[in-house]
Amino acid sequence: MTSDKLRDLELKTDWLLSELSNVFRSFIIIRQCASSSHHQETEIEEEKEEEEEEEEEEEEEEGEEQEKKKYEKDEEEERRGRKRRRRRRRRREEDKAKMEMKMK
Repeated sequence: MTSDKLRDLELKTDWLLSELSNVFRSFIIIRQCASSSHHQETEIEEEKEEEEEEEEEEEEEEGEEQEKKKYEKDEEEERRGRKRRRRRRRRREEDKAKMEMKMK
């Protein structure tokens, strides 16, 4: 082989190595981007899960609060009912006593 051919082969070899190096660099960059993207997706999913858990907890707390309010309302209605029944009973007894007094 002549020196021109050798030099030409060296240049082509250098160019091929340079292109191969560029391909590897690109591959590494793509892999890093994919890894970074996967990491970001994982973070986004974790944030969504946390938000969903917080929403579920809030809904649960609201449900408990509504149950408590309903229970308190029921208790209040029961209390009012007992007072009403006592008043009616007392009035009947008073009316009965008045009737007995009139009869005597």
